[in-house]
Amino acid sequence: MTGRKNILNQRLSRTQYVVRICLTLVAAFVVLFFTGGGLNHRVELLQKTPNVILLAVCAVVIAVLMVRWTMQRLRDFEEPGWKWVFLIIPILNIFWLIILLTTDGTVGDNKYGADPRHRLPFYVDTPRA
Repeated sequence: MTGRKNILNQRLSRTQYVVRICLTLVAAFVVLFFTGGGLNHRVELLQKTPNVILLAVCAVVIAVLMVRWTMQRLRDFEEPGWKWVFLIIPILNIFWLIILLTTDGTVGDNKYGADPRHRLPFYVDTPRA
């Protein structure tokens, strides 16, 4: 597997995480608006089968993207990716989201990949002559 990147083992900085989440939410609101769930609550449009299918597909895609990005964010500070499950537990999800948004990632490379901000550790081993 040399030469190929494993997209699940990449890291995501806080800024990248927040920007991706916000853009995804904006896209979700646009889809919701144009399928009939807009400001005037046109329920009859929302009840049509193509709109419901479109909303269901969008919901699944958004859920998969959110889980993937949360796993990458967790790996930025050397936590295993499975801990995204804590975000679906009420009350605990608030604290876990605060941790995701406030914890700085590992400086330099970690076991999940290179630093997304390309920072170097404070100590740099230099060879002595």
